[in-house]
Amino acid sequence: SKLAALVGGLKSKKVDLAYSSDDSRNQRAAELLQTQLSAAGLDVTTRGIPIAQVFDLPNHPDQMPDILLAMVNPDAAHPDTWIRIFMNSTGALNWLTCKVPAADAAMDEGLKATDPAVIEAAYAKAGDAIVASGCFPTIADIKEVVVAQKGYTNFVHQKPTLFTIRFGDLKPGA
Repeated sequence: SKLAALVGGLKSKKVDLAYSSDDSRNQRAAELLQTQLSAAGLDVTTRGIPIAQVFDLPNHPDQMPDILLAMVNPDAAHPDTWIRIFMNSTGALNWLTCKVPAADAAMDEGLKATDPAVIEAAYAKAGDAIVASGCFPTIADIKEVVVAQKGYTNFVHQKPTLFTIRFGDLKPGA
């Protein structure tokens, strides 16, 4: 309802909603979002973009959508591998080229620190600045699914390595 109230004041109601076409969940999420945005009065078109082109969007501003849906995760658990590449003003995967200088400064502070409490506080400050910017919203929490033979337990979920299984943690079960 808040969005519908804002739509009337927009110069253009056209929205280019792109999604990384490497995963069918992205297309389904885009279609659901398209339905909701259209119900609010926007003229939304969706399009898939191959993952290789998604990763290169910062180098092709003419191809950037208004909204991009993608499910990707970094290769390590350190907060800098999550935040800097996607949300730093010069991040290689800052697809929509958002700039949050306060977050950049906090990231740098966290990266240089050696005290775990200082590191945690700096990245928390960076995260708060990013959330306040409104540029990087999370619109869905798409769950992982693991299918396994009967007799295995102790599956461990860890965000830095989505869609993987830590085989060392598995235990025989009933």
